[in-house]
Amino acid sequence: MTDNVRYIVSKLLSLRAGMSLAANEADALAKVEDEYMEADKEYQSNLVTLRESERVLKNCERDIEGERYLLKKRSIRRNLLFLFFFIFALGGGVLYFMEPYRLLGYACFAIAVIFPFIVSFIIVPKGKNYKKPNKRLIRDLEKECVKLKKSIKESNIKLKQLRPQHDKNERVYENERTYRTLNVKDIYGALYEQHSKLLPTDYWKYVDIMFYYFEAKKCDSIEVCRALIDRLVQSEFLESSSVKATHNLNLRFSKLVSASRLYLEQELATVGLKIERRNANFSGIVQENKLYSDLKARLGLNSQLLYENMVKLITIA
Repeated sequence: MTDNVRYIVSKLLSLRAGMSLAANEADALAKVEDEYMEADKEYQSNLVTLRESERVLKNCERDIEGERYLLKKRSIRRNLLFLFFFIFALGGGVLYFMEPYRLLGYACFAIAVIFPFIVSFIIVPKGKNYKKPNKRLIRDLEKECVKLKKSIKESNIKLKQLRPQHDKNERVYENERTYRTLNVKDIYGALYEQHSKLLPTDYWKYVDIMFYYFEAKKCDSIEVCRALIDRLVQSEFLESSSVKATHNLNLRFSKLVSASRLYLEQELATVGLKIERRNANFSGIVQENKLYSDLKARLGLNSQLLYENMVKLITIA
């Protein structure tokens, strides 16, 4: 390798080390989130039960109202038919005792009986929206509502008991979330200050492929390497090339470090100092050996995943 290539490789290695440090923060946050969700499981279970009971209760009450509406319609229809029957029956009775109108009285009696019968058993059942009311269903639904109201009451009591611990766990998680995301934001800021002039952030995700290109002597400058990356992005082989490049980095890591050791030590120390200046939380933990350890521990992860996880935390900071 030429000195220029060694310098570029050391810059890429220090960039990857910084992204690995950000990945540690993401993992720490994921661990805290898992612990929070596990501790909060009972509260969430009761909350889900409460919401489901409230939903079912609402549906039951709606069904009861529907059945009662059908009963009300049937009651109104029966009252109207009874009034119709009563008027014609009364009219028929009056006409029956009037000799000249006795035949008309018989007709009134017939209408009083036949018309309600036809309406009740022939016309109404064949209606488009006809539905027979079910008193037994109403009783069953009312019993179900009683059970659901009891369940809702019990869930509310349980939630009230669990709420203080839930709120405490939530505060701890939110504080940790804020702390970790701000840490990642500081890491990103330090990396941006140190590396953006050499390599724009759009290319950070492709550092594994860049390692491969430089190690395989396919390029000798960052401009040529970026041109190769641009060409690869436009092709359909980006994903497979990225996987192969990460695998190649695992195999060639020691060689790359040895070839750029003089530059790499300075780069890791510089990145560490910049991060420490930005955030006292990292004081004493981002020395050269720590960044090197993070870099080595994260070799198995693709640089694109490291970058995306870092940016994801930045967006919620």
